[in-house]
Amino acid sequence: KLRKKAGLVPTDDVKVEYRVLSDPDNIGLSDVFQTQAAAFEKMLRRPIEKQDSVPAEGEKEENLIIEEEQEVQKATFALRLLRL
Repeated sequence: KLRKKAGLVPTDDVKVEYRVLSDPDNIGLSDVFQTQAAAFEKMLRRPIEKQDSVPAEGEKEENLIIEEEQEVQKATFALRLLRL
């Protein structure tokens, strides 16, 4: 859905990153990204990576295509698509 929202086509090669923003009920969202990495890679046709650093407020990232927050139960995470 995020690829479509960004106007990408299936052949566009992008990097997918995630960042867990909150997990107040400790549902183990970070663990899910790690333990299900193979399933995500099969579905996305490329690995999903943990976002290493957070840009400073107001700082624009050149390779960033789109970023969106998602919620599962009460846990929140950000997904980002970046140009390779």
